Amino acid sequence: MIDRTALNRDIRKVIALCTGFAPAEVRPANQLGGATGDRWATVLILAQKSQGDAHTWANVPGSPTKQVTETSDNHVVITVSVQFFRQDAIMFANKLRDRITLTSALQLMQSLGLGYIRCSEPKDLSAVVNANWEQRAVCELDFYVVSTEVENVDTFGTFTFNVSTGTNLPNHEVIEP
Repeated sequence: MIDRTALNRDIRKVIALCTGFAPAEVRPANQLGGATGDRWATVLILAQKSQGDAHTWANVPGSPTKQVTETSDNHVVITVSVQFFRQDAIMFANKLRDRITLTSALQLMQSLGLGYIRCSEPKDLSAVVNANWEQRAVCELDFYVVSTEVENVDTFGTFTFNVSTGTNLPNHEVIEP
């Protein structure tokens, strides 16, 4: 299962690196209370779409019972909306789009378990708000993430089974699963 709060925090680190914003200037979206400062950005996870999963099994070494570890890796595409507010909003949205493929950003994403897919063209959403002009811009980012679930499963060690071929009943024994 993907921890969306931790994922949002990790994506905010990438946004801060690419734009030069201080960590406190890149916030989760939909926060209560007013925002302060000359500039800030918000991050909102819009969608999470599974691309399929893969299962693997491995013996648990030294297990007193016969166990295997089952691992399920679910590959997911995450769509994120990043909004920039006030000072040079559209410039920072463009800066994010242009800098997110630099080595430093890709290394950070790799260390956080994010795979970069794309950034949409930034849109200028500047408008008059409460009789004041407010700069605002938005872009959407897509990332790959892997949700991994692991559990140990009890299996069998030795059992006997019979196979009937119609004329005889051979007896077989399985020693290891």
